[in-house]
Amino acid sequence: MRKQLFFFSLFTLAACGQNTAQTSDTSALVSQQQANKAFAIVKGIDYLPFTYIVDGCYARSLYMSLELAAEGIPSSAHYVFGYLQPTKAVTWSYHVAPLLQVANSSQEPWILDPAFESRPLTRTQWLAENFAESDDDLAATARSTWTQIRAGSAYFDESGRVAEFDTDESLAYTTVKASDGTVMSLKARPIDPSVLIPTFSEMPTFLSSDIHSACTVMHNYIKNEDLDVNERSAKTKRLLASTTRLAKAMDGVKKLTRDGVTGSWTTAGSACKTAMEGYYR
Repeated sequence: MRKQLFFFSLFTLAACGQNTAQTSDTSALVSQQQANKAFAIVKGIDYLPFTYIVDGCYARSLYMSLELAAEGIPSSAHYVFGYLQPTKAVTWSYHVAPLLQVANSSQEPWILDPAFESRPLTRTQWLAENFAESDDDLAATARSTWTQIRAGSAYFDESGRVAEFDTDESLAYTTVKASDGTVMSLKARPIDPSVLIPTFSEMPTFLSSDIHSACTVMHNYIKNEDLDVNERSAKTKRLLASTTRLAKAMDGVKKLTRDGVTGSWTTAGSACKTAMEGYYR
């Protein structure tokens, strides 16, 4: 589908390093400079299995949002649902990654997703990456692709705790048609910036059980990367050390709710529980 999809970018990114009066700890509408900092933070993460993309996007997204929150940067989680095929060997029913909205109404949000690219992607570009190897026609993609925005700290919580920042699922695209009704291209529907978290102080807390669950998933999936024994061991140690650091950081800024841990009977679950000692009860 890559050759036949002509996704229209609704906006353009501002110049690199542009500064505004907006600050990262006062609004989810971050400055360009702060967005660049956020991506540098994410790009520097060396403990997540970004090369294993079969599963685990939800856990990677939570960790990236944790890293941003540790710097006082609020984020949202952008979900896309449908028949997604980013590579010939991988298909998904949904995908998620952190979203940042730059404080300029004329530009698209950034999506931070090193599993796709080692650079920031506009929302339009990111959506297209999810269909890079799809054989569906444009009309079918338009009918079956949906998006949703949630708080970056939401994870799988359906209790209503973060409902204030949840949008309804909505179709991802509008269609551009020829005079005979043939769909010629797709245009990403813009999001409403009002659904984004207005201030970092209003960003919902992270749950210790979610952090533990994400740690367990990442611990298991590091094993699926093409690493030798020593590299795998070192990366796992970095994951556990980062989990401790981030739980401590969230506790320090009062963005951690201690609600226990998930199953800890497995090797990964036990290791992640130990990493979170002192931050889950």
